Amino acid sequence: CQIVNHEIGPDGCPAGAHFDNAHDGYPNNISGWNFNRDDNDPQTEQSVYEHFDGESSTLAGEGNNGFSDIGVCPECRYIPIKAGDEAIDRPDRVAEAIVFAANHGVNVMDVTSASLGLNQTVQAAIDYAYSKNMVVVFASNDFESADHTDGMYYANVWPGNSITGDHSTRNGAQCAPNSGGEFCPWVLSDTTFLSRSSLTSYGPHSLFSVPNTDGSTSSGTPANAGVAALVVGEGIAAANRGQIASPLTANEVRQVVRASATPISAPCPAAEPCFTGPSGASFNIMYGYGRPNLPLAASEIDANEIPPSANLDSPSWYQEVDPTQQSTLAVSADVSAQRAPGQHYTWSLQYGLGPQPLDNAWTTFATGSGDAPQTVSGTIDLTQIPSSFWNAAYGIDSQNRTSIEQYDVTVRVQVTAGLDLTQPWATGEDRRAFHLHHDPSIITNGAPIHVGSSGDASPTLADIEGRGQLDTILPTSDGTVHAYRADGTEAPGFPVHTGPAPGVDPSYGTNYLGDPTWGNSVVPRPRDPIFSTAAVGDLTHTGALDIVVTTATGYTYAWDGTGTLLPGFPVLNGSPGDFHMSVPPPDTPYSFEPENYAAASPVLATLMKGSAACTSNPSSNVCNELDIIQAAGDDQLHAWRPDGSAVPGWPVAVNVTLPAGNTGGQQTHDAKTITTPAIVDINGDGIPDVVVGLDDTRLGTGPAGSGVEAYLLAFDGRGNAAPGGALMSGYPAVIPGLIQGYGVAQDFVTQGTESPAIYNDPVNGPQAVVNANLFVPVRVSLKTGQVSAAFTPTTISPAPSSSSCPTPGSVPPTFPGECSLVQFTSSASLGKTTNSNQLTPYAFQTGSAGVDVLLGITQTEGFGIRVDSGVGGWDPTSGQPLSQYSNYVQGLPFFVAPAIADVTGDGIPDVIVPGDSGALMAFDGTTGKPAAGFPKWTGGWSVFTPA
Repeated sequence: CQIVNHEIGPDGCPAGAHFDNAHDGYPNNISGWNFNRDDNDPQTEQSVYEHFDGESSTLAGEGNNGFSDIGVCPECRYIPIKAGDEAIDRPDRVAEAIVFAANHGVNVMDVTSASLGLNQTVQAAIDYAYSKNMVVVFASNDFESADHTDGMYYANVWPGNSITGDHSTRNGAQCAPNSGGEFCPWVLSDTTFLSRSSLTSYGPHSLFSVPNTDGSTSSGTPANAGVAALVVGEGIAAANRGQIASPLTANEVRQVVRASATPISAPCPAAEPCFTGPSGASFNIMYGYGRPNLPLAASEIDANEIPPSANLDSPSWYQEVDPTQQSTLAVSADVSAQRAPGQHYTWSLQYGLGPQPLDNAWTTFATGSGDAPQTVSGTIDLTQIPSSFWNAAYGIDSQNRTSIEQYDVTVRVQVTAGLDLTQPWATGEDRRAFHLHHDPSIITNGAPIHVGSSGDASPTLADIEGRGQLDTILPTSDGTVHAYRADGTEAPGFPVHTGPAPGVDPSYGTNYLGDPTWGNSVVPRPRDPIFSTAAVGDLTHTGALDIVVTTATGYTYAWDGTGTLLPGFPVLNGSPGDFHMSVPPPDTPYSFEPENYAAASPVLATLMKGSAACTSNPSSNVCNELDIIQAAGDDQLHAWRPDGSAVPGWPVAVNVTLPAGNTGGQQTHDAKTITTPAIVDINGDGIPDVVVGLDDTRLGTGPAGSGVEAYLLAFDGRGNAAPGGALMSGYPAVIPGLIQGYGVAQDFVTQGTESPAIYNDPVNGPQAVVNANLFVPVRVSLKTGQVSAAFTPTTISPAPSSSSCPTPGSVPPTFPGECSLVQFTSSASLGKTTNSNQLTPYAFQTGSAGVDVLLGITQTEGFGIRVDSGVGGWDPTSGQPLSQYSNYVQGLPFFVAPAIADVTGDGIPDVIVPGDSGALMAFDGTTGKPAAGFPKWTGGWSVFTPA
């Protein structure tokens, strides 16, 4: 309805109308907002997925309401804000959600989100919220991760870290008969509130660790937010009672919880090797400052024992500094003590080597005092840090997995004020870590190059300038496409950019430019992000290379080698109607509705060879032009000509009839096709065909839906113009899976089939190596769609054996000494690593230890089961593993396919594997042993495949 002066206005209440009665840019915003569909209904659109509702109840669930848990702050007023599909969110939408919350009076925001992309717009939105005294608690990651993502990356946020909760009722666990183990009661008791969870990150950005129902970051984030909300509430109440002068600022909330937290330094039983933190350090990377003590925090607030404010502004988190390129580093911080007598305080800036310096190991480089808020600064003399620290040889640390922090220098600011300087609340503190390292093997001048945003896509190497030298094409999550020369400079005409993200696009009907924060660019307006790899090819067959990328919104762009946008682009892989959904959304359990979205990379092929134009005139240039094939989010696979028009016969529908499969198994459907298609001529007609994995599955009838079936499709290159229709005979091919985690994981992450890798068998024709998520690969004979038996799992030796790969059902856990890997989010790569005469390539793929994943989530939280990962190789003809290629890899190789290239100089391709631990590992193609000069240290999480 239109509201004027608190009454229904002259336009009344027409059906489907939208009135921005509050003049804040969000029409009809009566209870939160849905930024995924740009409407006022934030409820989950897939009723089986309970991540959004379940984690929200951990924060603010009321008692005796018949739904889920009692939250940490059950009397908090809750505003639901939906940024994406069940925890997989885009940075532009996350930024919009944070701004909305800050502008609508939210005190604490629980961001239980695994954002795709880290960029400056999200940080600017967080800083804007911080300036309005909104506490932002941001999810970090699961699986004992050391990656620098989301909550561990952004400044002015609390990461969502967990410690274990009460295991006495977890999955009905009981001590094994005659176990005789002293640790069984310990695991199952409710006294493990200081024990380590397997499902949370660690690092120098850790702040507080909280108990919750499952020990995950998904539950740790709302639990931490509940802690912050209770402290905010006590500050408001104390101000109303006159006990303090004003409610707490966002920084004071953090300082109060820090000063009152219970330190955790040695929580592990003697037989369990896990992080305990160094003796003599009041902070450690596993638990941060410890477990929040809310009664103590409340009493300190009521007594006006509130610490001074301290907040570092620079350097940025994990900023990479090469001491051979600069000799100093500037540090700045905001300091104040508004509660102290006369607001007087002293301050100091200090640094310490490593991620968790001892309390007596700090070097002070600037000091001062003040009686009002100010920004203070100092300079670190990098020449005083010994080269033995920043030039030390890098190696993976399988025992404690801290090598990602090997080159950390921690900076902290301390502010002291008050009459009793011995009390914890007399000091305010903030800290950050930067990386100090020089790698002489880096060949790019000026590296590391700060691009300002995460490069989630794989880089592509191509000579786009025609100079006879390769450029590095790198799309980033802020909608930028870089083209770097070997000297670190950009090629002429680059970088280029995508258009504005939908929410700030003036041409988009449901934009948020009516919100003054966006309308006045108080927070920089985001561009349409890119997560997928660029395709490079000569689209028009004229001898010059072009660059093709597709954005998260589903727009495909094409530029020539000078950075000029080609006529006809961008094109939308979808339709305007797919930006929105009915309010309320349809009740479609086990099914996601179409949306304009793309995560798959574009691929190039000469599909026009199958067109009538080429049949009548095969010598026409159009028959040699490259077309663009794009998987999308609208139940279709699209194909575009170099002028932006649709290829005849395309798009084709991927929402096809699936085989009957598991009797009684639940079919799931997702309109998004996440995986990248592969191109091969299957039927030998000279026209390339398209092979792609679906996100659809049929759940098994075993425990937790085990026995999953996933699907591979093959489409005739002529699309719908093919005589028998687009879908080729023998398809869908059924790809066996193990388990999926449907309804509790993140959108598409554990669903469906991964991207296929294709090779030609000289006898049997084109073959695909492919796997369902969370299972080993199979080989598909593409001419028939026949699927081989599952490949024999590869195994790796655990590292260390005493804390990895526990025997299923053992409580306390026992360890057999090796790990069988299942393929989790990864896909295969193919390579001939023996010699060029090898008839068929080997298949290489990363995986994670199946029992680590299973038991780390469900069985033995208190023991901090680490998820070991590895890489393996197979002969795809037989499906047998090649033991020489089975190797432990540090960290989780997420969304990874190994790169196959010669890095040792012997002329034989090697196997290169990135991961989330900062280690870029490589293995000799002949021996399988670690390649000379590897691993390399990257300083962060490498997603997808190296170039």
